[in-house]
Amino acid sequence: STFVVMDHIDINYKEANIEELNLYKGKKISNWIICDLFLDKWSKSRGFKIIKDRVFKDGDIVWRRSYICEHGKKYESKSKQKTITKKISCPWHLNVSCPSNNREIT
Repeated sequence: STFVVMDHIDINYKEANIEELNLYKGKKISNWIICDLFLDKWSKSRGFKIIKDRVFKDGDIVWRRSYICEHGKKYESKSKQKTITKKISCPWHLNVSCPSNNREIT
């Protein structure tokens, strides 16, 4: 295993290259970088892309984050010109948290 310290987070690249892309309630992931890598691979394996939406912090520490489909939300045009957008109000979303008592992302 290769570990890299980046912003005081240990990254295990073996964990980031997760073979089994199962997402389920209660899944535990060791840090936010691994979480982002996992969710990127998971969504691509299912034919869509997710983006980070809301983030909740306590100082510099992220304790909760929401992810949405790239087609989520609704585009509000500020001009009268006809525009093309990929924002079509897709309802898919995922809330991920890292409780302060165990520092493991679920």
